[in-house]
Amino acid sequence: MYKRSLCIVLVIGFSATINMSNAQNRWINVDSAFQPLPPNFHVFKTIDSIDGKPFIAFSVKAKLKEKAISFTADTTSGRRLSPLKFYEKNDRPLLVVNCTFFNFDRHQNLNTVIKNNRLVGYYIPSIPMRGKDTFQYSHP
Repeated sequence: MYKRSLCIVLVIGFSATINMSNAQNRWINVDSAFQPLPPNFHVFKTIDSIDGKPFIAFSVKAKLKEKAISFTADTTSGRRLSPLKFYEKNDRPLLVVNCTFFNFDRHQNLNTVIKNNRLVGYYIPSIPMRGKDTFQYSHP
């Protein structure tokens, strides 16, 4: 069984946006460079420039109902991990996608992340600023 990241959903949505823009319209299927791939899982690449500047991007297309693909999510949850560390920690999945903003000081996700119907990452809408009796809050 293949392991995959739930965050792939965001990549698919992002790729649809990119495909509709005028800046990029040449996505090339590069499945052969990433074999073996599960059924209904495809990798695309573009090297088109954006505003005259070099740009390389990859996009993935996958069927969410494909039984051969297991979609999941993971968070930093109090630790700071690079995509490579997530790759190693999660038994070398086919795809790791960074899909949330995070606070480097607190090693915390700044978006909601749900795994197996359980909240594993959450957003704090306001953080008290310094001072014992402060009524000032930061709203990230």
